[in-house]
This record gives sequence, C-alpha cells and structure tokens, in this order.
Amino acid sequence: MSPKTLSCLMLSGCLILSAATPSAAGKLGDFEKEATKQQGQGRKKKGKKAKKSLPEKGGKETDSSSVFWDLLGIFFLGGGAASIARIHARDSDKSSLLTKREIGEPAIPFLRLDLNYQDVKTDVRNFDGRVEVGYGPVGVQFRKSQFFERDPRTFLNIVQIHGLYRMSITKYFEWDFGFGSTSITGVNKNSGFSFTMPMQIFFTKNIAVSFRPAWATVNKNPVRDLDLGLLLSHGAVSVHSGYRWVDSDSSSLDGPFVGTSMRF
Repeated sequence: MSPKTLSCLMLSGCLILSAATPSAAGKLGDFEKEATKQQGQGRKKKGKKAKKSLPEKGGKETDSSSVFWDLLGIFFLGGGAASIARIHARDSDKSSLLTKREIGEPAIPFLRLDLNYQDVKTDVRNFDGRVEVGYGPVGVQFRKSQFFERDPRTFLNIVQIHGLYRMSITKYFEWDFGFGSTSITGVNKNSGFSFTMPMQIFFTKNIAVSFRPAWATVNKNPVRDLDLGLLLSHGAVSVHSGYRWVDSDSSSLDGPFVGTSMRF
C-alpha cells in the first residue's frame, strides 16, 4: 500500500469521525446510561460500616515502604532521562540497550497518527482515531472513538485527552503514564477524570505488542477501556490488529479491531 493511498484512507476515516448524531436507544444508549448515570441511580444504598481499627505500623514496614517509593522515583526519573538520551544519542552508539531513536520508530514518536476499525456487535461499529505528539518523555495524545449502531440508527462518541510522561529505557520497551479527561457524548455530554498507562514491548524491530489501558470516572461511574494489539511495522508505517474492551458496570462495547498507523 502506497503512502498516498494510506493517507487517503486515514483522511476518510477522520471525516467519518467528525460526523455524529445523538444516541438514544439500543446498545449504545444502554452504555451511555450506565456510564453517565448520576450517583445513586440503579444502585442500592449501602449502610454505614463500622470502621476497623488498623494495626500500628512497625518501623520495618515504614522503612520498606520508604525504600519502595525511593526505587519507584528513581525508575521514573531514569525512564524519562533515557527517553531524552535516546533522541540525542549519536548514530555511532552501538549499545544494545540505549540506541538512538530512528525516525518512524513506534516508540516515543514526535508525531503518530492511528486509525482503527472495530467490529463491536452484529450491528455496532466503531471508527477510532488517535493522534500523539511529543518530544522525549513529554507527550500529549488525543483519541476519538465514534460508535455507530444501525438499528436504531444512533451514534456515541468517546473522546480521551491525556498528557503523557513517556519512558523508553531501551529500544525494546516503552511505558507511559498519563492523566487527563474522558468525555462521553450521546444524548448528552458527560466527562470526568481519566488515567492511562500504555506500554509497548518489541520482540524485533518490526514486531511489537501494545497494551493501552485507560480508566475514567464519569459522574462517579467507572469506565474501563483496554486495548491489546499486535503491531507489524515496516519503516514508518504499521498495521495492527487486536481486541478492545470498553465497559461500565453491566454494559460493554467490546470487539476485535484492525488498523494502521504512521509515525515520524
């Protein structure tokens, strides 16, 4: 597939994502109700439980906790420093771990564009677009998923925006942490705090596994989004396939997906 053809396909997908009408009924309407219902709707009130007294922490437990947080802080600082170092590494550096990031490499991209198609159910489809912009350990991602149901004819949009702290200690691994918001738009628009923790593991230069989990709270309702996929890359272009789980309480929008991405 030529870059020109691929760009046209991605542009067509983005145009489809830009159109939307409210969801009111059917599977998408059920999901919107579950994910955005006000606190107390559909939930039984729980009586107050007696507080349990916690055992006093000993000195050894306190020391162990302090060591854990110290190590975690070192890992975070080291991971961000490694992301910067990979960008500024010299081409002559032949280290098996810290190698210069190549243009088009999937890890810590300057710019990445993703377009996916997901088959949720027999009459529900999803067109999913994601844009990531960053430099070294700092990045921002925007993701829009537009679910379409044929009968009844409805749409539901889920938009995620996260600021990312990106850690690529080696060319075979990337682990990011991000905070931001998730909004769900159907009949109404509701939004809430969101946290994400995506990672990529590279078996070879051209084969990788990605896992993009995100957890949100919308009107105090938990919304979980898990994306697991296999990437096959050639240069700056990848094709990928996997499975995505989007659920809130008893309602879900799960199904397999296929897609492509371009990076710089």
